[in-house]
Amino acid sequence: MSVLSRWTSNVVLSSAAASSNSGTHAGRMPDHYQVAFDFIRVVSFTTILLGHIAKMLDMRFPANGFALRLIESVRYFGTYGTIAFFALASFYLCRTLIAGEGAWPALARRLERVYPPYFVMTMVYVVILSVLPWGDKMPTGVSDRAFYVLSNLVLLPSLAPLPSILAVGRAVGCVVWAYLLIALAYNGLKIAQWPRAWRVVLWLAIGAVLRWGASAGLAGNTGIDLYRVSGFAIGGLGAELWYPLGTWIATPGDRRLTARCLAWCQSVAQGTLGTWLQRFLELRFVGQSARFMAKRAYHTLLTHGVALHSIQISYPFGHLPDVLDLALVIALSITISFVAAWVLAEAEQGLCRWVGSIWQNGALGSVATGGEPAGVPGMKRAA
Repeated sequence: MSVLSRWTSNVVLSSAAASSNSGTHAGRMPDHYQVAFDFIRVVSFTTILLGHIAKMLDMRFPANGFALRLIESVRYFGTYGTIAFFALASFYLCRTLIAGEGAWPALARRLERVYPPYFVMTMVYVVILSVLPWGDKMPTGVSDRAFYVLSNLVLLPSLAPLPSILAVGRAVGCVVWAYLLIALAYNGLKIAQWPRAWRVVLWLAIGAVLRWGASAGLAGNTGIDLYRVSGFAIGGLGAELWYPLGTWIATPGDRRLTARCLAWCQSVAQGTLGTWLQRFLELRFVGQSARFMAKRAYHTLLTHGVALHSIQISYPFGHLPDVLDLALVIALSITISFVAAWVLAEAEQGLCRWVGSIWQNGALGSVATGGEPAGVPGMKRAA
């Protein structure tokens, strides 16, 4: 079976399952294209990392050197990585909403994945900045410092021109606020019940308005990059077209244009390139590697600022050729970020277990005498 045939059959089956299981969230994607999405996630986060390397460390390399020219060319990839990051975030949320899951359960599940590691890393970074201040990033006054920390914890830098503690703080804030707006819109306007054509037009209009606003400079000094934010419209549009596109390709009928497109796509998928791509994605270690990297990609994105700052103040630039310096900086930043991401994931899980134990012991809810903790049916009061 070709790559295209397998993709269309699974998309059609997933669409039927989603429409018949209204009220439940869309299940996990089949493995053979979940791997592709994992790779997209890893590549998007890697381009963001490379863009921040170019932004933070460009002054460390010779002015006319090859490394600096390479950095300048890579800098723009960070923008496209952020757009892909936003598109994936919107795609996964809209996909579950289209499948019939309630807006608030879907929102809660997405926020559970995004905010706790952001909170932990923000507080860790505050401690680091307090002990080893880097430049003038941390305000000196008590009230200014408190506002600085609290504004970042409630994700205000993504809505106003305020300094961000983490290098990706604004991007994470945009994701959270977009999640909230999408959930409110789907819940209040019942968008999931609209005809699919209307939803497609809605996302096209949102994307067009955002692109026009970016070119017209409507964001002003708010710090909001409308060009990057348009990635959410791309993700929403992709979620809407995901199922019907597979159905359209799989059932061409008598339409000549569709039949020709199908024949061409099948010839490509069954050719040498399609065969090698299929074999590559079906390799067990490829899927496992993609899953492992994608699982830690978000945590790595949160921790790479610490890695870059530590390299910026401790790496002996200039002792090696600039290209070797750049290669070592990239390798060190990725390695340190992955190690820090593992520590962050463990700290996050420990924090969640601690909060869960407090909740189970009744510390977060009013407990009736001899009864059950509020909001936790079936759980007896701790002795």
